[in-house]
Amino acid sequence: MNSTARSPRFLAGRAAGLPAGPMTGYDAAALNDGLFPDEEHKAMAVANIGKPEYGTWMDRLPRLDFAEAVRTA
Repeated sequence: MNSTARSPRFLAGRAAGLPAGPMTGYDAAALNDGLFPDEEHKAMAVANIGKPEYGTWMDRLPRLDFAEAVRTA
């Protein structure tokens, strides 16, 4: 199985018990130049892995009721 097919499984498996999440908006060219200067490999995805600091999570924000969010024609 190739790495593209395994990446969702990696994130769903929580990277050996640690929270993991995909990151977007990174500069792939700069990342590849910095980590893989020989150009033998290149980055496919970036993920943050580790335990968040205590108190960094907030409660879920309130959601709109169906009637407020949807207008039926």
